[in-house]
Amino acid sequence: MEVTCSQTDLSFALNTVSRAINNTNTLPVLNNVLIEAKENALYFSATNLEIAIKTKIAAKVDTEGGITIPARLLTSYVQLLNEKKITLSVTRELSLELNSEHDYTKIKGIKVEEFPAIPVIEEESTAEISAAKLLEVLQSTYFSASIHSSRPVLAGVFLKFENSQLIVAATDSYRLAERKVELKKETQPFTAILPVRTASELIKLLASDPKASVLVKLSKNQIEFSFGEITLVSRLIEGVFPDYEKIIPQEEKTKITVGTSDLILAIKKISLFAREVNNNMKLTVDQNSLTLSTDETKVGEGEITIPVKLTGEANQIAVNAQYLLEVLSANPSKEVTIIINEKLSPLVVKPADNDYIYLIMPLKA
Repeated sequence: MEVTCSQTDLSFALNTVSRAINNTNTLPVLNNVLIEAKENALYFSATNLEIAIKTKIAAKVDTEGGITIPARLLTSYVQLLNEKKITLSVTRELSLELNSEHDYTKIKGIKVEEFPAIPVIEEESTAEISAAKLLEVLQSTYFSASIHSSRPVLAGVFLKFENSQLIVAATDSYRLAERKVELKKETQPFTAILPVRTASELIKLLASDPKASVLVKLSKNQIEFSFGEITLVSRLIEGVFPDYEKIIPQEEKTKITVGTSDLILAIKKISLFAREVNNNMKLTVDQNSLTLSTDETKVGEGEITIPVKLTGEANQIAVNAQYLLEVLSANPSKEVTIIINEKLSPLVVKPADNDYIYLIMPLKA
């Protein structure tokens, strides 16, 4: 293999696919990026056997071929180069030589045949959505999924494609986030549970090209997202996602509207004390004010009152301060609506300008 390409493009491609690599791989080739040169392009692939990411860049290909190279080493080296053009060539000893005007290096590789095959999605269902909308719904929901759970479905993000709408939900059983968004066109109904790690990496990739259109392909146990020159393939979590709609309160005993930035600042102040009591924070609504407080802790206590618009009656509930802060930080709405019912009913959060709902299970006050 011998090929010449842009340093900027090469660095971008390596950073993109390297997101699929785990730091704990025991199989050496899984720490590598697969590089293949053919038809005036360089193709890059990386996988951890759960997620695979592929991309390509334009290149001048003199000799076609391929090799797998340690991803972290190659990515770090290429980032340090100041050259506009780089020539890559593979030696008979399975090393990758990188030549530029002022630099030369040689990195040992592993043959292409040892790299695991990346699944080809035999599509059963497809949908199309703008990258910006998919990015938005994932950012405002995925953090509610469980990182470690004995129930695998709770460590995933639920996707429900229905007619011309995508519904995304995530829950760790202590909180729930659901967001709805319109698709570009109608699609056949299908559902999938995406691993939360996949959702996190997809968010980073979408942020690099928010104007793109994303094609989603689903097979029995795999899902593929393609946009621009990037493709992400992931396994799906098997199982049935909880029927969360049953726990969404229909009652609105106490409803307040409050400025998002005011509430975020108040929670950050109270959190300095609430963290000493497992983030337990009391919310007390009385007339047109909301008081955030904590019980006395080892380091002290706090109480902050901010103005709100109240519909309904006075009320009180205790919730995890960090859970409320996370949802407010993930939604740019200027105002947010909070609904409190009984002390044992979930707190409901609804940003003012989108189709979004967030529930937090109450704590003992």
